[in-house]
Amino acid sequence: MRVVCGQGVTEGSETCDDGNLEDFDGCSRLCSVEAGFVCTSSCKAFCDTARPSSCAATCGDGLIVTTEACDDGNLFSGDGCSNKCSVERGWSCSPLAPSPPD
Repeated sequence: MRVVCGQGVTEGSETCDDGNLEDFDGCSRLCSVEAGFVCTSSCKAFCDTARPSSCAATCGDGLIVTTEACDDGNLFSGDGCSNKCSVERGWSCSPLAPSPPD
């Protein structure tokens, strides 16, 4: 069986297949789940109702992706970043840039 990434059916060694070959949407152009996301498929290959993978950001993992305004690595509200990864009233957040090694 030949596995084709991007056709919308998760098969073979693919961990997702969202029906496109775009990166940074949760499922990479190589049909693997990208960091900061979780993807689900309705079924593996050879099912009658195959649908593309659905990928969503994982709030609380410390990675700011897609619609997350912040992600402080936890699911606690009251610390500036809510349990839904939105900036809380009275706080402002900016992404941290990596520091060069010493």
